[in-house]
Amino acid sequence: MSWRFRIYLAIAGFFIRILRKPTGLSSFQQAAPLNDPVIWFHAASAGELESLWPVAQETLKTSNVVLSIFSASAAKGARRFQMENESRAGKLVVLESPAEGDWTLALNRYSPRALVSAKYEAWPDLWKSVANRKVPLVIVGAKWRPSFESIQKLSKILGFKMPDLRWVCDEDVDLKTMLSEFPGSQGKVDSDPRWDRVSDRLRTGSPRAREILEAFQGSPRPWGILGSAWASDLNIVLPALQQSGFKGSLWVVPHHVKGSELDQVLLRLKSHGLAWARSSDLAVRPDPGRGAYTVNLIDEMGVLNELYSKMDWVYVGGGFEKGVHSTIEPALSLKPMSCGTIRADRFPEIAFLKEAGMLTQIQSSEDFENWLKKMAISFKAVPPEWTGAIEKKQGSAQRIAKWILEQV
Repeated sequence: MSWRFRIYLAIAGFFIRILRKPTGLSSFQQAAPLNDPVIWFHAASAGELESLWPVAQETLKTSNVVLSIFSASAAKGARRFQMENESRAGKLVVLESPAEGDWTLALNRYSPRALVSAKYEAWPDLWKSVANRKVPLVIVGAKWRPSFESIQKLSKILGFKMPDLRWVCDEDVDLKTMLSEFPGSQGKVDSDPRWDRVSDRLRTGSPRAREILEAFQGSPRPWGILGSAWASDLNIVLPALQQSGFKGSLWVVPHHVKGSELDQVLLRLKSHGLAWARSSDLAVRPDPGRGAYTVNLIDEMGVLNELYSKMDWVYVGGGFEKGVHSTIEPALSLKPMSCGTIRADRFPEIAFLKEAGMLTQIQSSEDFENWLKKMAISFKAVPPEWTGAIEKKQGSAQRIAKWILEQV
């Protein structure tokens, strides 16, 4: 190990241990051992766990699995994965991610046949350790990102070789880029497994979502929903609804259901003369006829997926704030959608949905008003091509799990 790498490990290990919030999960030293064959899945955060979830489930049918998570945001999901998959054929160990400097020891303990990560995971000690042990590193949902450029430069500075890289990319162009940037690597094109994960959740459903829908079933149609909405989204949507003479029901599901961000959403509704009923307090209802249209405020988490399935149109929030939130949920329900543009290029499903004609990106209130008018005129039934396009996106988890096992 070079002196540069030793210095890196000392600095990185120190800051990770100080800054990382505790997950409450076992460390690799504390967790139970597993017999061969073992496939290790590593998720940096809750979003990456969602992508790897269905692939890990499929893998448990034939292999033992280690699932590690880095951030505290993924800990709840990791525990739920453990609870839901204890009866699978393979044995499962869920643990807190090893810190930089500990990966070699962790890999020695479990001797995985492959390590599977998601999107952009590129820590020097992780890559160096799997390379030294000749463990293939599979990255699902891979797309060229700054982290990959950084790891290339760090490998030269710190003096470690590239691992045996296997990419799973959503688009041909992404795979070509990854193969070009990392000569000698391999890969395949397949859909993001999040399509399977969201589809599973939609089939399971949410009892609370059904209660909310029943409580508001008398709301006048059409139903439109602002999913994961910020105040900046309401700045775009509310003037357009007023200008277009919207007379149905607007369902508002804020991204934050408490705190100052929710207060800002409520201020925007109030400034447009709107009253609302809250799902968390159904006993309080606005006076009939107050406001230009009905507003149902859903200030609860975990119900959005099923709500999308009952709407007439969907606006996905975040595109005028920190980035567009997930468009996969309403897409699986075959709903016409719109969203903003911020960070939309990071999600290949947005480009896919635009090409399929299911999603329109907007940049102003005028754009949103025009989309509403066009949709009211042209959207009468779900086009058959939408159904076919969405069906092709599903089933990737089984295909990817099979491919990984074939690689090792």
